[in-house]
Amino acid sequence: MLRGIKLFKIALSISLLFSSFFINAIEKLTAQQLKDSLAYFEAKCDSPEIKKIYKDGNKRPNRLLLIDSTDLLNEAQIEYLADNYIRGVSWKNAGEIMSIVVLDNKPISQLDRITMCSPLPLDKIGFFDAKKPVKSEIELYKITLATKFEQMVRSAKKAKETRLIETLFSLYTNKRFKFMEGDRKLLITSDLMQNSPEVKLMTQPTFKETLKKNKAWFQISKLRLRKTDVVELYYFQTKCKVNLNTLRWWQNYFINEGVDNKRFFFKAENGISQKPCASGRSDQGGPIINNDPINGGWSGSSFDLSSYSP
Repeated sequence: MLRGIKLFKIALSISLLFSSFFINAIEKLTAQQLKDSLAYFEAKCDSPEIKKIYKDGNKRPNRLLLIDSTDLLNEAQIEYLADNYIRGVSWKNAGEIMSIVVLDNKPISQLDRITMCSPLPLDKIGFFDAKKPVKSEIELYKITLATKFEQMVRSAKKAKETRLIETLFSLYTNKRFKFMEGDRKLLITSDLMQNSPEVKLMTQPTFKETLKKNKAWFQISKLRLRKTDVVELYYFQTKCKVNLNTLRWWQNYFINEGVDNKRFFFKAENGISQKPCASGRSDQGGPIINNDPINGGWSGSSFDLSSYSP
């Protein structure tokens, strides 16, 4: 009963906010408007009209953006993510799931996260449907996503460790992150420098060496990926700590976890630029891309491999 009253109040608040969009071009949300809007778009995921669209839950698009902020992002990195993965996001139907998780110094079970479900796109509006409310909902969805993204990355705290593998395990197995079902597409933005008691990549071991040394731990922490899962990496090149060897380590890791190589992509922040390393060498920063992402990669709303040929 109380939950019903709370949802009604949120719906009423959002309705008033939609009315504001009709009259004014709102560019910034108040703290309360942001809170209500996030609650509205998360509740939308489980609404009866949305469930009618996705009778087969495994085919429902489910995207998650994991932002590694254990080393804080600089302005250029924040802007790149905003331009390419937040403002550039698209969708094909109402109810597509999109989540953001920020990895910083908090315990994994308490990491900042949001989950939102997309509104109906304009090209799906029926002839007799009113376009203005739909346009307002789309604008509200976009500004809510962008505002919360900025808030999350700018409030992150630097961490002494980077438990990336442990976080991935939680994403795929913990219901809190809402990533256990659907047509899953994961984007990881990170310097990929796993640094935990179990795995340290600063010494640049091969994945085979790491697996041999920690076989029992990797068995316990398996992600059990499905063949339909998609993984995309965008790695931040910090002081040349990330090189081709580390990138290949992660490629082998995800293949070992079950991802199809055709559905695994990576892109380097600095492309193939030469960058001086701490050792005095000049190593290649890494390939610009591995396998060209189909349909725009993570920011596209679907991932159809039917026309793909390696």
